Amino acid sequence: MKNKIRSCAGALCLCLLLALLPIRIDGVSHGEAAEGLLRLLTARDGAASTQEWLDEGLSGRAGEGSEWYALALRRLDPTLSFKRYADRLAASLRESSPASPASRRLAAVTLTVCGRGGEAIVAEIAAEEESGGIMGLIFALHLQTALRAPTPLPDTAELPSAVGRILALRCPDGGWAVSGSRSDVDVTAMALQALAPYYEGQQAVSEAVDGGLSLLAEQQLENGGFRSYGRENPESAAQVQLAVTALAGKNAPIGPLVRAGRTPLDAMLAFRLPDGGFSHEAGGEPNELAMQQALCALAAVKAGASLWEFPTEAGDGAIGADGTEPSLTTDPSLTTDPSHTTDPSHTTDPPAPSRSNGAGGPVRLAVLLLPTAAAAILCLILFLRGRRRLWDYLIPLAGAALLTALLSFADIRSPEDYYGETGTLSDAAGSVTFSIRCDTLLGREDDRIPPDGVILPPTELPITGEETVFDLLTEAARRQGLSLDFRGSAAAGLVYVTGIAHLYEFDFGDLSGWVFLVNGEQPPVGCAAYRPADGDRVEWAYTCSLGEDLRQPPAASSRGRD
Repeated sequence: MKNKIRSCAGALCLCLLLALLPIRIDGVSHGEAAEGLLRLLTARDGAASTQEWLDEGLSGRAGEGSEWYALALRRLDPTLSFKRYADRLAASLRESSPASPASRRLAAVTLTVCGRGGEAIVAEIAAEEESGGIMGLIFALHLQTALRAPTPLPDTAELPSAVGRILALRCPDGGWAVSGSRSDVDVTAMALQALAPYYEGQQAVSEAVDGGLSLLAEQQLENGGFRSYGRENPESAAQVQLAVTALAGKNAPIGPLVRAGRTPLDAMLAFRLPDGGFSHEAGGEPNELAMQQALCALAAVKAGASLWEFPTEAGDGAIGADGTEPSLTTDPSLTTDPSHTTDPSHTTDPPAPSRSNGAGGPVRLAVLLLPTAAAAILCLILFLRGRRRLWDYLIPLAGAALLTALLSFADIRSPEDYYGETGTLSDAAGSVTFSIRCDTLLGREDDRIPPDGVILPPTELPITGEETVFDLLTEAARRQGLSLDFRGSAAAGLVYVTGIAHLYEFDFGDLSGWVFLVNGEQPPVGCAAYRPADGDRVEWAYTCSLGEDLRQPPAASSRGRD
């Protein structure tokens, strides 16, 4: 009887939620928002159609963060041909597989749902030891689900080992986090998405998912949105909406996530910009991560299905090089608008802070005088050799003038001027405390490790509010003359830091590398996407066990605390 009541209640909640989803926000429905965002992204890469964007734009970035867009397109319109993208992604994985377990598995999931689950590299990644912390486990479970495609999973089926490990990592409050004991909205929502296929008939899973949903409902704002690290943002709302969509139809208690008639999708759409893009903060600049997550959520809602679950028979069809143009591409509303390619507001890079300094004067003057000096010497040689025609002198003089003009626009500074330069921030709106430490390596004999494990003590850095954690790291490295190595694109908000101060990932084990913490917590987004707020404490720390060794507070001196 209780099960029947629960099923009826779940069905009513689902009907209510699905009835509310098409509501228009500021005159835009979720379907129109998906089309507008897709139109913007396509035009931004100079593509004339969605298929061309997939073949040319996204394929060129396969393995470098375009997987989220590919997953959204796969769910949004399966008639697209994914053959070229899958070929490039498979080649990228074979040539240079991402170091992060979560990134490798995300790429393998994308390759699988694009119809290439039989690739040897996918099997190799699927057979890896399930490491990488909670995020690595989430994508390991997504990969196992994609390879098995259990829709639905029989009640008697054996649960993947990743399920048990994810359940074991629940925080005391019922959710999940990258580190620490306090749950994070994004990580909790992502864990629920991974567990969704195993919800029905599996009591341990259903109880954990119900607890996670209850926690999200408690943290939901009145407008339907969510805060992560103190800020409301569209990415958190998108992840919760993806969890709701993945659990729809499985009798999960998703009804409470409709707050005063507002859904997470409604809250996400509030961050939509006039050009169809999405910002990380209300009214802010276009943000790549926000647009990635928004397109995924909109695609799942528009399809009425999980972003991650695909029937096995759809695998080969996803490749389908039949030349059939997808419905979204043939829709007249998605034709390329030339205005999108010239509007400067479409850039994904935030405006650079205005920093002024007086460095480089003598060096700059010396460099600018070099072309003139060279031209004078050449003219003297010509004169001594008896060349008297004016034309003979015009060429070196014109070349010197041109080279001097070009050099005048260059940022010419000596190493002494560049490294250690402090400068001023003319539009500072606050400051953060920034530090770099490797105290987890104390006791090891290595000349690269400072005696106290502190590479950069707590230092106050001014911010405008537009800087990311990666921007602050590059600024600190420049000031202190520290080496910095990374992969990825800061413009796309996707950067992986591989080395700081000549300490590199994997130098001290397979689980070692650099992570960043904000106020003692490890954010679920990358350093090139996270913008700290005034008063935040940002620190880069070297870990030997994927952050587990950072949960124990180190010596006060290494963290800058009293």
